[in-house]
Amino acid sequence: VYKRQSYIFMLKKYKKCVILKSNINAVKIMKKNIKSFLLFLFVVMLGFVASSYYFGSDVFNVESIINLIENKQSTSVLKIDDNKYNADGGFYYSSLNDEEKRIYDKIYARAKNQKTQIKIRSNIDEERILEIAMFVYNEHPELFWLNGAFSIDTSKVVTLKSSYNSNEIAKLSEQIKSKTDSIVQNLNSNMSDYEKSLYLYEYLITNTSYANEAIDNLDNMPWASSLVGVFTMGKCTCTGYAKAYQYLLQLSGINCAVVSGKATTPQGRRSHAWVIQECGGSYYYTDPTWGDCFDENNKEYISHSYFCLSESEIEKTHTINHKDILPKCTANKDNYFVKNNLLFSSYSRADIKKALKSCVENGKYYVELKFTNKSAYIDANNELFKQGQIYYILSVMSLKNKNIDVKNIKYSNNDNLCIITIFFDKANN
Repeated sequence: VYKRQSYIFMLKKYKKCVILKSNINAVKIMKKNIKSFLLFLFVVMLGFVASSYYFGSDVFNVESIINLIENKQSTSVLKIDDNKYNADGGFYYSSLNDEEKRIYDKIYARAKNQKTQIKIRSNIDEERILEIAMFVYNEHPELFWLNGAFSIDTSKVVTLKSSYNSNEIAKLSEQIKSKTDSIVQNLNSNMSDYEKSLYLYEYLITNTSYANEAIDNLDNMPWASSLVGVFTMGKCTCTGYAKAYQYLLQLSGINCAVVSGKATTPQGRRSHAWVIQECGGSYYYTDPTWGDCFDENNKEYISHSYFCLSESEIEKTHTINHKDILPKCTANKDNYFVKNNLLFSSYSRADIKKALKSCVENGKYYVELKFTNKSAYIDANNELFKQGQIYYILSVMSLKNKNIDVKNIKYSNNDNLCIITIFFDKANN
């Protein structure tokens, strides 16, 4: 009996050893197969990547996969509709060929994740790559940490200059989002593009001042040319005005982009930035910087001279970069003066009186008058100011409306656009 039990015990032990040895062999074989498969996969991928690099094409578009991953991992809390402002609607993006779009997508994906070094593998020359980088900058105001100072070396590594570290970006993003959400919540789906645009334009100008101290010191004051200056400090330079207006339009569903170029100022031709926007199915140029009179004692005055202008109108004072790839702006139906019956082909005292009355009824103590031709503009200046008709018109109106004070009447002229702006005071009753 003892021998039989010992035999059974040894037999069980032997079976366990066989099973254990068999499992170990199976694991070894499986590991060997996995290593072989991974090695094969690595060699295949390496071949595709080498082919893509050598031929400068998308034989195997690794970059598009990286871009997709980085888009999913974006660290910014500021969001826009990528589909609308890239392939489906971006003015600059839609002008690019497939290879250029690949470069744009790569720069955009890396910029969203605050990457400042971007290797571009392409036969496209360095100057054009930098131009594409600027297109990204002009179409994406939410990338507020970029200051537009891009560079590229001979190996085609693009360097983007960031003005803030990741912690600062996260904090500023939250502040900007909170502020812009509170602004756009005043819009509603029943408003037209014109009504939305006008509200945002006037809000921006009323609540923003020009940062004169930053004009020649942008390296030390990068906030002035981005959303940061407008939505956290209430002041900025022209690029800040343009990007803030652009971002608010984008949040409200209106397609737009920043436009750069030159503008005529009292100091001569200067670099400048403004916006091209869609409005009611047509395209217009809007310059919010020039809507601000820069008078801190008179923030109630907002100039609409450069709100929704046609190409021919804005080119009287602005030179447009990349004009050939931007939508044609030939309409005028949503121009402020057309929309508000403030555009005249000849001088008429009755027309001026009607315009003044409408402004006072809407609580405005200034009126903007635009004339379609130089002759009518000159006639209006002669009749209103040299002949003194403006004093007569407002004096008669003040007899019926005690809110009008005619003691302090001023005016300004925009000879380029044939616009007269008349200011008068509200009476202290």
